Amino acid sequence: WYPLDVAVDASGRIYIADTSNSRIVRIDDMSGTGWTQYGTAGGAPGQLNNPWGVALDPSGRIHIADSANGRIVRINDMSGAGWVADANYASPWGIHVTPAGRIYVADRSDGKIVREDDINGTGRVILRCGAANVCFLQPISVYGP
Repeated sequence: WYPLDVAVDASGRIYIADTSNSRIVRIDDMSGTGWTQYGTAGGAPGQLNNPWGVALDPSGRIHIADSANGRIVRINDMSGAGWVADANYASPWGIHVTPAGRIYVADRSDGKIVREDDINGTGRVILRCGAANVCFLQPISVYGP
């Protein structure tokens, strides 16, 4: 009952980060039909703990900012197939994937914005206090094209 972020795929299905219930919900349309959920509370694969952000990549895979577990997660679909996690975060809240597939993360507790070329952390660049006189206290979201 605590939706924090939303993404929409090419078919118009809506993905919601349902933080209080530690899950991602997908519905087919605004009437709520086709309700599907992924995740249970916890820290193991297939489990989420306060997911604050959700984004879709160009291939339709689902990226999740799994805040309390200090990681971002990518799954291929709502079954959880293809689970991959990058646990190099303090408390990721916002996540965005560009049309080119680059991942941007707002890591709130660490006060940084991270850009990665892929879920494995390739090409990782961190923007934080001190970099070009930029300072973020607690960034919570990132958005773009």
